[in-house]
Amino acid sequence: MMITDPKVEYARNYILGKVIKGYIVGDLKKLLEIDVRPGQDGNCNFPIALYTLTTISFLGGAMNGNNDIFAYIKKYFDTNDRNELLPYESYFKDIFRNGLAHYYFPRKAAISRVDKSVFTKTDEGDLVLQADIFANMFLNSLDNLEKLFNEEALCIGIYNRFIENQITTPQRERQPRGDFGSSSNLPLTAGATGVQGPI
Repeated sequence: MMITDPKVEYARNYILGKVIKGYIVGDLKKLLEIDVRPGQDGNCNFPIALYTLTTISFLGGAMNGNNDIFAYIKKYFDTNDRNELLPYESYFKDIFRNGLAHYYFPRKAAISRVDKSVFTKTDEGDLVLQADIFANMFLNSLDNLEKLFNEEALCIGIYNRFIENQITTPQRERQPRGDFGSSSNLPLTAGATGVQGPI
């Protein structure tokens, strides 16, 4: 019986199995299930776009040490999707990701969930990113990403980047313990005692 390196097991079972397939895919699919009501507020355009962009940046850093959004797109997106996005490469970081993360709005651009193409333009000429199409392009890229976990050396590199960057470990996950359902169980000050479970 062949013994697998614990780092490889961790990368395959926890990073791929739990973080990527569980947390990341699970959360994004839940966001995409939100009904689109054209012309109304609350369609989660911005959360879907921002989540997808920051997740791409996070995974790029974890997989190969480069958290540039387009570096991930060039490496893992399907050829047709990558070619469709390539003309807009300069917009991803500053206009969309940084705008959404730091200013709530994309910078002189817009986010949609109803357009038929990943990028369109407003009547004023501003670029519009279709969040659902872009999110689904990202979800499709995970098939290409998953193939890397077949190579043990790459798994060890992924493990090392996670641990070195203190991204996550199973011990750091918040596990609810005790009854937090009533306000009497919550600490009143930062120094209060009686909080159960790891933080």
